[in-house]
Amino acid sequence: MWRDSAPIAAAAATASAAGLWIRRSTRGREPGETAFELWCGRRAFVPHARRALDVSELPEPYRRLVKDAGDAPQAVPPTGIPELAGSVFGERFRWIVRAAAGPGTTAVLGRAPAEGGRGAVTGLALLLRGHARQPGLRVHATPAFGGAVLQPAPDPAATPPLLAGRYVVDADAVPDELVVELLDPALPPLLVECLPRTLLVATTSPRLQAADIDLLQTVAARLRPLLADDVAAAAPRR
Repeated sequence: MWRDSAPIAAAAATASAAGLWIRRSTRGREPGETAFELWCGRRAFVPHARRALDVSELPEPYRRLVKDAGDAPQAVPPTGIPELAGSVFGERFRWIVRAAAGPGTTAVLGRAPAEGGRGAVTGLALLLRGHARQPGLRVHATPAFGGAVLQPAPDPAATPPLLAGRYVVDADAVPDELVVELLDPALPPLLVECLPRTLLVATTSPRLQAADIDLLQTVAARLRPLLADDVAAAAPRR
């Protein structure tokens, strides 16, 4: 028994001497939230201020999520992310669990009740600062952002489908370049919104990993020249 545990003890002593510590996940913290914070930390994103929400402030479906988590929810105040106002993502994910600001970009992690009321759905959005060339354009993937997200359902005569109905575009005119981008099989199911001063690119993932956020950032960088003007605005580091 001692011989089996000796290598582990030696490794722990080495890590301690080097100032490295292996810590358990914070109570109530889900792996997706940990991946989000790791990703933001690697890119020097500045976390937004959070506050504990009063459970009575949440709609009933969200209260069930709090009971399942067994912990008081920590969330970003709605006024902390004004770019989400009027967005489909903001309507779907009203509980913004984590948010952080980086150079020209805000990263947002949200949670919402899953269909049927059991479990939760994790949403991830990148908000890129800039003035959209296609105001009001919304592109959403029906598997990830369908159902109760868009109410009422878009008019098929006014919203041409992409990828045989997988993607739906809510706009009078769709840039050809955008269609080409969405036909790329490497892209995850996306929600793209052209807001007044922001381009929002989002997705949902049941098991969020840092690699998923890397992919979303790559997609957002590819879509940005098609939909938003370049803005040399960067969040100051604090």
